[in-house]
Amino acid sequence: MPKSIPASVRERHAGMREARAAIGRLLHAEYVPMLTQPLPSELKRLIAQLVAREARGEKSSEHAVEVLSSNDPLAGGDSV
Repeated sequence: MPKSIPASVRERHAGMREARAAIGRLLHAEYVPMLTQPLPSELKRLIAQLVAREARGEKSSEHAVEVLSSNDPLAGGDSV
């Protein structure tokens, strides 16, 4: 028969869960509005360049390069 977990350990684990939940709520409240804002065009270009470099070495990223290259909002209208 398995040993039961002492109450002090259960309480400590419950406290850690509550703390993680509180941190998660704070992060959600602070960062979700930031994620809804569009990326700056310079960052979009850098991401497109990074994906293009990865595609040169890995065949699986070729589709991502095509998507970024053909989608003006993501590629900033520039060629990769």
